[in-house]
Amino acid sequence: MDWFNLVGKGLFSGAVIVTASEIAKRSAVFGALVISLPLASIMSMTWLYNDTEDTAQVADFAESILWLVIPSMLLF
Repeated sequence: MDWFNLVGKGLFSGAVIVTASEIAKRSAVFGALVISLPLASIMSMTWLYNDTEDTAQVADFAESILWLVIPSMLLF
C-alpha cells in the first residue's frame, strides 16, 4: 500500500473524530448524534472497496459488522 494513501486515510479518519469531539464540547446532544452514526463502519467499507474493488468482500465485511453490533450493545 502506498504510504501517502495510508497517511491520507489516517488524517481523514482522525479529522472526523476531532470534529465529533469538538461538536460534543459545544453540545452534548449533537456530539452524541455525530458519534452514534456508523461513520467508522462507512469509512472502513469505503476504504476496503477502494483498495480491493471486491464487492463480495465488502458485503461480507458489512454482514460481520451487523452481527457484531448485537454483542456490542452489552457495553452500553
